[in-house]
Formats: sequence, structure tokens, C-alpha cells
Amino acid sequence: MKKRLVMMLAGGAVLGSVLTAGVGYASDFMQTIKINTKPVTITLNGETIVSGDKANTYQNGKENVPAAFQYRATTYVPLNLMAKTFGKDIAWNGSTRTISLTDPAPQPGIWAGRLEPSLTATSDGKYTYSVKNQTERALKFEFTSSQRYDFAIKNDKGETVYLYSSLATFAQVLGEENLKQGESLSYDINVGELGLEKGTYILEAWLTPKDGTTGDISVPFIVK
Repeated sequence: MKKRLVMMLAGGAVLGSVLTAGVGYASDFMQTIKINTKPVTITLNGETIVSGDKANTYQNGKENVPAAFQYRATTYVPLNLMAKTFGKDIAWNGSTRTISLTDPAPQPGIWAGRLEPSLTATSDGKYTYSVKNQTERALKFEFTSSQRYDFAIKNDKGETVYLYSSLATFAQVLGEENLKQGESLSYDINVGELGLEKGTYILEAWLTPKDGTTGDISVPFIVK
């Protein structure tokens, strides 16, 4: 499917939710082009960013735009979408017509170091999910049930085919876990017992404290 799109060209096409058109530029920098909006799939480290199983759109803050399109053998993706994917802040300066990508400002209360997650294959279909306190202070996690972690399985289309917490039962009791510097929490995950069909999957795991999920990590695996 092809559509006509009016886009701004200023030394090359730049897509982004911050892109605007000044009146003085309209006559010299505007042209009508034909684009191919047939859906494409874009993945990052095995995780789907844009799914090609349907015609995706992206909300750029003002309106829905194509999540990806192709023009002259080149694929274009909204700059705002990619900035968020890579954890960058994005800003537009209309007076200088400059798009700025920057690292987010550190949040108050964050100490040096981080909670370091890992997801290690121990045997066929079995993994160990761990989080290690690599900060400069002890960490305390509070929980509203006996659940401490969760994990999900996604197929190669980015669809969740299994969610641990949707089937498991947890005692409704308050609890906490304390991690001193250098200490770890570890949990075993067995995807081999889930009866998955042959194919490529993504295993995602995370902690579930009451303040919000943390320690997120994912790894791809194949069921043969």
C-alpha cells in the first residue's frame, strides 16, 4: 500500500514528533513523495519495537503517525519513538531548528551503582534469575504478598504467551527482602516444563516490590 506524504526536507529527511515547518521554508523545502506503508518488524536485542503483523501507528504527542515506512529503499522511524526506546530525552528548538537528544537527568535519591539483574541458563530449559546490590548502600524491598518476582514468555511477534503470576497462587502476607552491598537474590525458572511449541522466544524476568517492578532483564531462547 502506498500513500502520499507531505514531509519537510532540510538537507535530508528527518522524522520526529518535534519536526515543525516554518512559513519561510514552505516553498523551498516542501515536496510530495510516495511512501510504502506496508508493515515491517523492527527488533532490538530480540525484543520487538515495531510489530509487522499489523499497520502500526505511533502517537507523537499531537497525532498518530506511521510507526515505520519505506522510501527509496530506506526505512524511516519516528525519532521520538527511537529516543524513548534508547532511553533518551528529546527536545526541539524552533529558533535554531535543532533536535537535541540527551541523557535523562539523574533522579534524586539514586546512589552510585545499580541493582544488577542477570538471567543465566543453568541447564536445558532452566534459568536462574538473580539481582545483585551493586549500589553503595543496603537496599530494602517491601512486598504485599509472598510473590517476589515474575516472568513472562513472549513469542517472535512480541506476544505474551505465558505469564507466571497469572497462574501462580501467592499468600496475601506482607514481606520484605533486605540486600546488603554485594548481596544477591536468586530464583529458579524452568521454561522447559511449560509445553511451548517449537520456535524463538524471549524470557523476561523482574522483581515485584510494592513500589514498582525493578531488576528487569530479558534473554532470547529457542525451543527445538
